[in-house]
Amino acid sequence: MWNRYDYERRSSAKYLAKKSLVKDIWIVSGLIMLCSQSLAMIASLTLLTTFLAFAILDETP
Repeated sequence: MWNRYDYERRSSAKYLAKKSLVKDIWIVSGLIMLCSQSLAMIASLTLLTTFLAFAILDETP
């Protein structure tokens, strides 16, 4: 369901800056994954990057 608070929050400058940071983290992480030849390294980096993305974008006090 559409929520006005979510719409306003997602269009704020602070949220857009966080979103850009998360995008950059994923790009760097993806490049490291492409260079890595270890499946364990790729899986670990994926989990770490996912955790960081959720932690950065989380809005709870």
